[in-house]
Amino acid sequence: MNGDDSTATGSGTAGGVPTASCAFKTVTAAIKKIGTNTGGPATTISIVGPSALSGGEVYPLIIPANTTVTTAGGKVTIALTGNNQVGVKLAAPGAGIDAPLGLVIDGSGSTGSTRGVSVEAGSDDSTFLRNVDIQSTPGTGVTVSGNAGVVARLTMGEGVRVRKSGT
Repeated sequence: MNGDDSTATGSGTAGGVPTASCAFKTVTAAIKKIGTNTGGPATTISIVGPSALSGGEVYPLIIPANTTVTTAGGKVTIALTGNNQVGVKLAAPGAGIDAPLGLVIDGSGSTGSTRGVSVEAGSDDSTFLRNVDIQSTPGTGVTVSGNAGVVARLTMGEGVRVRKSGT
């Protein structure tokens, strides 16, 4: 939110001191820096709140393998405003959201069959959702669907709420 996508390292600190220029401005840039992370170390993307994701984000946010999206400092809102949009895509082992301070995926400004979270082939029992609110999506709040005989899997933990969503 207060970072810099062009020069950031993703650490958020310089010499142990919090420094905005070391943090990414968008989750999209953090995901791009991480890459696929297949077989890589556990990685955390912390979104500093209270805030709302805004310009510069590219949806869906495709969470890499072994990566957890969480919040720090307060609640964060992902406001979906497109037509037939997906907010977050989980299609890798260990990819997930765990935001005990609050993460809301809000589709109230979207149209068509917009979905909050799409879990797809490539996911497994270690793909997860915890402590996230998904609300007001015209389409489903959470969709779990495989592809060409490949099963999609999701472990849903505590604190997941889906409300006022479509089918």
